Amino acid sequence: QNNLDKLLEGPSEQDLEIARAQVRQAELSKIQAENTLNNARLVAPIDGVVSQVNIRQGELYGASALPAIVLTDLDSFHMTVLVDEIDVRQVSVGQTVRLSLDALPDAEITGSVTRISPTARDVGGVVAYEVEIVPDPTDAPLKAGMSATAIITTAQVDNVLLIPNRYIQLDRETGQAFVQKMVNGQPVLQEVQLGLRNDRFSQVLAGLSDGDQIALIRSSSEEQLRNALFGGN
Repeated sequence: QNNLDKLLEGPSEQDLEIARAQVRQAELSKIQAENTLNNARLVAPIDGVVSQVNIRQGELYGASALPAIVLTDLDSFHMTVLVDEIDVRQVSVGQTVRLSLDALPDAEITGSVTRISPTARDVGGVVAYEVEIVPDPTDAPLKAGMSATAIITTAQVDNVLLIPNRYIQLDRETGQAFVQKMVNGQPVLQEVQLGLRNDRFSQVLAGLSDGDQIALIRSSSEEQLRNALFGGN
Protein backbone atom coordinates (compact mmCIF):
# COMPACT_ATOMS: atom_id res chain seq x y z
CA GLN A 1 0.00 0.00 0.00
CA ASN A 2 2.85 2.37 0.89
CA ASN A 3 4.50 1.87 -2.53
CA LEU A 4 1.18 2.43 -4.26
CA ASP A 5 0.72 5.69 -2.41
CA LYS A 6 4.16 6.88 -3.48
CA LEU A 7 3.42 6.04 -7.10
CA LEU A 8 0.15 7.92 -6.95
CA GLU A 9 1.83 10.94 -5.40
CA GLY A 10 4.44 11.09 -8.27
CA PRO A 11 8.14 12.07 -8.02
CA SER A 12 9.22 14.70 -5.57
CA GLU A 13 10.76 17.98 -6.74
CA GLN A 14 14.12 16.73 -5.53
CA ASP A 15 13.82 13.57 -7.63
CA LEU A 16 12.89 15.66 -10.69
CA GLU A 17 15.87 17.94 -10.21
CA ILE A 18 18.22 14.96 -9.96
CA ALA A 19 16.71 13.49 -13.15
CA ARG A 20 17.06 16.82 -14.97
CA ALA A 21 20.72 17.02 -13.92
CA GLN A 22 21.30 13.51 -15.24
CA VAL A 23 19.73 14.47 -18.59
CA ARG A 24 21.95 17.58 -18.83
CA GLN A 25 25.01 15.48 -18.04
CA ALA A 26 24.04 12.96 -20.71
CA GLU A 27 23.61 15.77 -23.26
CA LEU A 28 27.06 17.15 -22.40
CA SER A 29 28.58 13.71 -22.76
CA LYS A 30 26.95 13.39 -26.18
CA ILE A 31 28.37 16.75 -27.30
CA GLN A 32 31.83 15.81 -26.05
CA ALA A 33 31.68 12.49 -27.91
CA GLU A 34 30.63 14.28 -31.13
CA ASN A 35 33.53 16.76 -30.75
CA THR A 36 35.97 13.92 -30.19
CA LEU A 37 34.68 12.21 -33.34
CA ASN A 38 34.95 15.42 -35.35
CA ASN A 39 38.52 15.99 -34.15
CA ALA A 40 39.41 12.53 -35.40
CA ARG A 41 38.45 13.52 -38.99
CA LEU A 42 40.49 15.63 -41.41
CA VAL A 43 38.35 17.85 -43.60
CA ALA A 44 39.98 19.22 -46.76
CA PRO A 45 39.28 22.83 -47.76
CA ILE A 46 38.88 21.80 -51.42
CA ASP A 47 37.73 18.80 -53.43
CA GLY A 48 40.48 16.58 -54.75
CA VAL A 49 42.30 13.26 -54.62
CA VAL A 50 44.81 12.18 -51.98
CA SER A 51 48.06 11.77 -53.93
CA GLN A 52 50.52 11.31 -51.04
CA VAL A 53 50.35 10.11 -47.44
CA ASN A 54 53.57 10.76 -45.50
CA ILE A 55 52.51 9.66 -42.01
CA ARG A 56 51.95 6.31 -40.33
CA GLN A 57 49.92 5.35 -37.32
CA GLY A 58 51.90 5.81 -34.10
CA GLU A 59 54.63 8.01 -35.61
CA LEU A 60 55.56 11.36 -34.07
CA TYR A 61 55.00 14.15 -36.57
CA GLY A 62 56.87 17.47 -36.47
CA ALA A 63 56.19 20.80 -38.12
CA SER A 64 59.40 20.58 -40.16
CA ALA A 65 58.50 17.23 -41.73
CA LEU A 66 56.95 16.64 -45.14
CA PRO A 67 53.26 17.48 -45.55
CA ALA A 68 51.27 14.79 -43.80
CA ILE A 69 48.84 14.41 -46.69
CA VAL A 70 49.04 15.91 -50.18
CA LEU A 71 45.72 16.64 -51.87
CA THR A 72 45.64 17.08 -55.66
CA ASP A 73 42.87 19.01 -57.38
CA LEU A 74 42.48 17.13 -60.66
CA ASP A 75 40.06 19.76 -62.00
CA SER A 76 42.52 22.64 -61.73
CA PHE A 77 45.92 22.06 -63.33
CA HIS A 78 48.65 24.61 -63.87
CA MET A 79 52.11 24.50 -65.40
CA THR A 80 55.19 26.51 -64.48
CA VAL A 81 57.85 27.13 -67.13
CA LEU A 82 61.09 29.08 -67.09
CA VAL A 83 61.53 31.83 -69.69
CA ASP A 84 64.93 33.48 -70.09
CA GLU A 85 65.34 37.20 -69.55
CA ILE A 86 65.68 37.93 -73.27
CA ASP A 87 62.34 36.38 -74.18
CA VAL A 88 60.31 37.17 -71.06
CA ARG A 89 59.82 40.79 -72.12
CA GLN A 90 57.68 39.48 -74.99
CA VAL A 91 55.45 37.47 -72.64
CA SER A 92 52.37 38.95 -70.99
CA VAL A 93 49.40 37.68 -69.01
CA GLY A 94 46.58 36.44 -71.23
CA GLN A 95 48.71 35.25 -74.14
CA THR A 96 47.70 31.98 -75.79
CA VAL A 97 49.80 28.87 -75.16
CA ARG A 98 49.94 25.55 -77.00
CA LEU A 99 50.94 22.62 -74.80
CA SER A 100 52.62 19.42 -75.93
CA LEU A 101 52.74 16.54 -73.44
CA ASP A 102 55.22 13.68 -73.75
CA ALA A 103 52.69 11.23 -72.30
CA LEU A 104 49.85 12.43 -74.57
CA PRO A 105 51.47 13.17 -77.94
CA ASP A 106 48.15 13.23 -79.82
CA ALA A 107 46.37 15.56 -77.39
CA GLU A 108 45.73 19.12 -78.58
CA ILE A 109 45.83 21.24 -75.45
CA THR A 110 45.77 25.02 -75.25
CA GLY A 111 46.01 27.39 -72.34
CA SER A 112 46.93 30.92 -71.35
CA VAL A 113 49.56 32.76 -69.34
CA THR A 114 48.16 33.66 -65.92
CA ARG A 115 51.20 34.92 -64.01
CA ILE A 116 54.77 36.09 -64.59
CA SER A 117 57.09 36.08 -61.60
CA PRO A 118 58.47 39.54 -60.77
CA THR A 119 61.74 38.03 -59.52
CA ALA A 120 64.37 36.13 -61.50
CA ARG A 121 66.01 32.77 -60.90
CA ASP A 122 69.52 31.68 -61.77
CA VAL A 123 69.25 28.42 -63.71
CA GLY A 124 72.68 27.09 -64.59
CA GLY A 125 74.04 30.61 -65.02
CA VAL A 126 71.04 31.74 -67.11
CA VAL A 127 68.68 34.36 -65.70
CA ALA A 128 65.08 33.17 -66.09
CA TYR A 129 61.60 33.98 -64.84
CA GLU A 130 58.83 31.61 -63.80
CA VAL A 131 55.73 31.85 -66.00
CA GLU A 132 52.53 30.13 -64.86
CA ILE A 133 50.19 28.65 -67.45
CA VAL A 134 46.66 27.31 -66.91
CA PRO A 135 45.35 24.82 -69.50
CA ASP A 136 41.93 25.33 -71.02
CA PRO A 137 39.24 22.72 -70.17
CA THR A 138 40.06 19.49 -71.97
CA ASP A 139 38.98 15.86 -72.16
CA ALA A 140 42.62 14.74 -72.24
CA PRO A 141 43.50 12.52 -69.24
CA LEU A 142 45.91 14.94 -67.60
CA LYS A 143 47.88 13.77 -64.57
CA ALA A 144 49.83 15.81 -62.05
CA GLY A 145 53.57 15.74 -62.74
CA MET A 146 53.40 15.09 -66.49
CA SER A 147 56.20 16.61 -68.57
CA ALA A 148 55.10 19.22 -71.08
CA THR A 149 56.47 21.75 -73.53
CA ALA A 150 54.81 25.16 -73.87
CA ILE A 151 54.76 27.31 -76.99
CA ILE A 152 53.66 30.85 -76.10
CA THR A 153 52.13 32.96 -78.85
CA THR A 154 53.48 36.45 -78.18
CA ALA A 155 51.91 37.94 -81.33
CA GLN A 156 50.00 36.70 -84.35
CA VAL A 157 49.41 38.00 -87.87
CA ASP A 158 47.55 36.43 -90.80
CA ASN A 159 48.01 36.55 -94.57
CA VAL A 160 51.55 37.96 -94.49
CA LEU A 161 54.73 37.34 -96.46
CA LEU A 162 57.19 35.11 -94.61
CA ILE A 163 60.73 34.06 -95.47
CA PRO A 164 63.00 31.60 -93.66
CA ASN A 165 65.55 33.29 -91.41
CA ARG A 166 68.41 31.44 -93.11
CA TYR A 167 67.85 33.57 -96.24
CA ILE A 168 68.36 36.85 -94.37
CA GLN A 169 71.63 38.76 -94.05
CA LEU A 170 71.81 41.24 -91.19
CA ASP A 171 74.12 44.24 -90.90
CA ARG A 172 75.11 44.18 -87.23
CA GLU A 173 76.17 47.85 -87.26
CA THR A 174 73.13 49.42 -88.91
CA GLY A 175 70.50 46.77 -88.14
CA GLN A 176 69.49 46.65 -91.79
CA ALA A 177 68.30 43.32 -93.21
CA PHE A 178 69.04 42.08 -96.74
CA VAL A 179 68.26 39.11 -98.96
CA GLN A 180 69.71 37.92 -102.23
CA LYS A 181 66.81 38.57 -104.62
CA MET A 182 66.96 36.80 -107.96
CA VAL A 183 66.74 39.27 -110.86
CA ASN A 184 67.12 37.89 -114.41
CA GLY A 185 68.69 34.76 -112.98
CA GLN A 186 71.26 36.65 -110.91
CA PRO A 187 71.29 37.31 -107.12
CA VAL A 188 70.98 41.00 -106.25
CA LEU A 189 71.29 42.36 -102.72
CA GLN A 190 67.86 43.64 -101.67
CA GLU A 191 67.09 45.45 -98.43
CA VAL A 192 63.96 44.24 -96.64
CA GLN A 193 61.98 45.58 -93.71
CA LEU A 194 61.16 42.87 -91.18
CA GLY A 195 58.20 42.59 -88.84
CA LEU A 196 57.36 39.76 -86.47
CA ARG A 197 59.74 36.82 -86.31
CA ASN A 198 60.39 33.57 -84.52
CA ASP A 199 63.28 31.13 -84.54
CA ARG A 200 62.42 29.95 -88.09
CA PHE A 201 60.64 32.68 -90.06
CA SER A 202 60.48 36.45 -90.38
CA GLN A 203 57.65 38.62 -91.64
CA VAL A 204 58.56 40.87 -94.58
CA LEU A 205 56.88 44.28 -94.45
CA ALA A 206 58.65 45.83 -97.44
CA GLY A 207 61.29 45.00 -100.03
CA LEU A 208 59.79 41.79 -101.44
CA SER A 209 56.54 40.80 -103.08
CA ASP A 210 54.70 37.52 -103.24
CA GLY A 211 56.32 35.42 -105.98
CA ASP A 212 59.81 36.95 -105.72
CA GLN A 213 62.63 34.42 -105.63
CA ILE A 214 65.54 34.68 -103.21
CA ALA A 215 68.85 32.83 -102.95
CA LEU A 216 70.13 30.99 -99.90
CA ILE A 217 72.93 32.68 -97.95
CA ARG A 218 75.94 30.99 -96.34
CA SER A 219 75.44 28.99 -93.13
CA SER A 220 77.83 31.31 -91.27
CA SER A 221 75.59 34.25 -92.12
CA GLU A 222 72.58 32.27 -90.93
CA GLU A 223 74.24 31.74 -87.55
CA GLN A 224 75.08 35.46 -87.33
CA LEU A 225 71.42 36.28 -88.05
CA ARG A 226 70.16 33.87 -85.37
CA ASN A 227 72.53 35.42 -82.81
CA ALA A 228 71.46 38.93 -83.75
CA LEU A 229 67.74 38.19 -83.60
CA PHE A 230 67.65 35.99 -80.54
CA GLY A 231 70.49 37.12 -78.32
CA GLY A 232 73.23 34.60 -79.09
CA ASN A 233 76.95 35.23 -78.63
